[in-house]
Amino acid sequence: MLLGISLALWYLLSGSLWKLPFIFLLDGTFIAILVKWFPKHFGSQLWQLPQSVNPASSSRRARLVVLIILLGWCLFAVSYLHPPRPPIESCDLPTKCVDEESTAIVPASVVRANGLQRLNAMGFQFQKQRLAIVMPFIASQIDRLTSNMKLWEPYRACQLTENGERVINTVETDLVFYFDKDLETAPALEDGRRIEEYFTQFWQNFAPAITKCFRKIDFLSAKLTDAQNRHPDGPCVQHFKLHHLLRGKYDHFFQMEPDVLPIQDDWLDGLAYEVTLNGPNCDHWWMKGSMSRCDGRYGLIAKRRDFHINGNAMYCLGDPRFLDFFRRVQAFYPAGAATGSRVAGCSTGRWAEGGWDHTFFQFRQDPANFDYAKHINHKFQLSPFIVNMCEDEYDREALLRQEPATLLVHSKFPFLSPADQALRRLFLRILGRYSEARDREQLMGLTEEEQLRVLCNSDERRNYERELADQGKLTPEIRADCAPYQAL
Repeated sequence: MLLGISLALWYLLSGSLWKLPFIFLLDGTFIAILVKWFPKHFGSQLWQLPQSVNPASSSRRARLVVLIILLGWCLFAVSYLHPPRPPIESCDLPTKCVDEESTAIVPASVVRANGLQRLNAMGFQFQKQRLAIVMPFIASQIDRLTSNMKLWEPYRACQLTENGERVINTVETDLVFYFDKDLETAPALEDGRRIEEYFTQFWQNFAPAITKCFRKIDFLSAKLTDAQNRHPDGPCVQHFKLHHLLRGKYDHFFQMEPDVLPIQDDWLDGLAYEVTLNGPNCDHWWMKGSMSRCDGRYGLIAKRRDFHINGNAMYCLGDPRFLDFFRRVQAFYPAGAATGSRVAGCSTGRWAEGGWDHTFFQFRQDPANFDYAKHINHKFQLSPFIVNMCEDEYDREALLRQEPATLLVHSKFPFLSPADQALRRLFLRILGRYSEARDREQLMGLTEEEQLRVLCNSDERRNYERELADQGKLTPEIRADCAPYQAL
């Protein structure tokens, strides 16, 4: 009896509830056999009681055993008629999953698709939603935009059934080209085509593994004035307007600037998965994306403890409280808060903090806003589905080994010229900082050896070495970078 109870508890804790009927059945039947066939050894112990005890209790024990046997048979019948659902995959909802035999990482798209199927099997019903993938651009970026999109081609955007329908069908997705000026009054391109015509023809000839995953393409105009259309105000105003332009048409949107690239198959399914679980009313988040995961020296983000979510992120449109948050941010950072910023909510006034993504974060960190921010801070969530690498070089394979759930990467590095990329690597190695426009003007045209000689004999290099020495980080390898080029 004790053995049966122990096994029952073990199965209960392990989650295998459907095995309990067999435990009850075997337990009760085993006791009955012992009592029937070995009465001398077991019967007297189980049923006969000392004379001082009421003999009626023995009959109650017998009835208890009979009830256990009957309960076991009843539960067995129920489990036979309603067997447990077979597992869809070895992976459940987590974004990482490892196959036990091969130890290979199961693609994040498989885990997401299986996760939604599992939730559907449990009775969850998901409302159909609408998602916009928004690509903001200015006139000078038109060619860059299509060049970027050609880099999507190695990775299919979604899983399709044999009938050409999306496997994750809870979200309808459109691709939206978002112009900073007015498309109706924009001049024609050099070949005479309108901007809309150019992108439409490009899309018609684009990879079917991508185009079939979208319902349609669309176009929007921000209609920025010349006074607004400057950094950081231009992209900021364009983003604020986007929320009003899309509200009522879509439930969510993903802002995908020209320097965002997919690095895995089914990246659009990954976005649909995030939208599905969040719901049209923004149950879990208003904004979801990546903090800066580049070198901590970039913009001094490590020193400044800058954990803001980059603007290339997912946004939810279904909660009016998000617009209230906008108004609070704009009131806290009024127009003129920073030199050159004429739009409220577009800069904190501090160095390297221009843009709505910075004001969204810094507003919530300011002590003056604590009583409000503590109630809404959870609406801004970090996620590995996109990684913001700023302007850093990255290795796709290494990144996916570290975080298999990553689908998209934001980085300007792939779009730099080979000469600028080489200069970027050189400055990080020799001076510990990123190269700037003035550095390019000074060193372009020199050979790599001449550039090394200039940098290694500069005051900045000497100061960098002293700083590393004070921190105990000046290694022989760092010294060796400049040893052949420094003047004696």
